Amino acid sequence: MRLACVLLLCGTLLAGLPARDQPEAPSYVGARVCASCHTGKGMGHQYSLWLLSGHSRAWAVLATPKGYEAARKRGITTEAQEHPDCLKCHATYHGEGTEGRLASFSPDEGVGCEACHGPGSSYIREAVMRDKRAATAAGLKPVSRDTCLRCHPRGRAGGLPLDEAIKKIAHPTRPSSAAQESR
Repeated sequence: MRLACVLLLCGTLLAGLPARDQPEAPSYVGARVCASCHTGKGMGHQYSLWLLSGHSRAWAVLATPKGYEAARKRGITTEAQEHPDCLKCHATYHGEGTEGRLASFSPDEGVGCEACHGPGSSYIREAVMRDKRAATAAGLKPVSRDTCLRCHPRGRAGGLPLDEAIKKIAHPTRPSSAAQESR
C-alpha cells in the first residue's frame, strides 16, 4: 500500500515534466518533486530537514513585520515578496512569469532544493540521479561554502557562524552515525 502511494505521488508530481529526456532549457520543478525521492530514513530525512529549516520559510518571512522592516531599511517600498532584491535570496526562482517553472513548482516554497542545486527538470529522474556524473552533466550543481556566501555574505546564517550553519543544514543521503545519535 505504501509503495502504491509513493508511486501515485511520484506520478502526480512528475506529470508536469516534459516527456523527452532533456528539455530545451532546465526548469524548476519544486521541492515537493524532490521530496518524492529524498524523504525518509533511507535518504537521511532530507526533505524533513529542509522543512524544519529557515530556508523553507525564507519567502514567508518577507511578509512579516521583520521582513517589512528589513526591506524598508534597504529602500524597498514595494512588496518584499515581489521585489527582485529580496527574492534573489528568499526564493528559489525569482524570474518573471512562469517560463522556466513547471506546474509542480510553487514560488512560496522559500529557498528550496533548486536554489542551491539548480533547476531540476533535467536531472530529476532516478536513473540520472543514481549516476553522479550524469546528474552533474544534466545540471545538478555541487554545493560549496561559496554557494552559501551568495546569500550569507557576512559569513553568518541563522545567527550562527556559516561553518556551523552549514553543518546544521547538511543533508547527506545517509547521515553519519554521530548525526543520527543527536536526532
